[in-house]
Amino acid sequence: MQFELVMVYLSQNNINDLFTRKEKKCQKTSKKVLTLARTLLSKLCAKLIDFLKEIVLSNDFSARHRQSPKNFTRKRKLPFHYLIFFLMNFIKRSYQDELDGFFQALKGFEVSKRIVSKVALSKARMKLKYEAFVELNHHLIDFFYRNFQPITWHGFNLVGIDG
Repeated sequence: MQFELVMVYLSQNNINDLFTRKEKKCQKTSKKVLTLARTLLSKLCAKLIDFLKEIVLSNDFSARHRQSPKNFTRKRKLPFHYLIFFLMNFIKRSYQDELDGFFQALKGFEVSKRIVSKVALSKARMKLKYEAFVELNHHLIDFFYRNFQPITWHGFNLVGIDG
């Protein structure tokens, strides 16, 4: 009877050990896959940022999306591309705090400085056509479908939205 209990105990430990080894191997494999996925996604995000940057920095884009041909022609503290990139950010705080943080990150300051006021931001926004963001959205969608190739159901994109 004791021999059988010892055998059961040993077999359970061997099974647990076997599962532990497989679990560790599975964890290593899943970590590798996760790291690979993060690397690929970060490379794709970097590619997307470069793609959008190229569009926003083009003279043709800025010429099409300013209210007047005279707007954004002189060298200012808030040029066209800074305005676009600032407005593309997810703004959570007040405009002035966000502007100070934006220029702190952009210029590499240790402490945020007041470079552009919220009044200057409002005036610059008045000179920008909303169609700039519509066009950027179209470019973003085209980029997504060219690079991600989402899984479809009978050729349709299946979307679930919760209000």
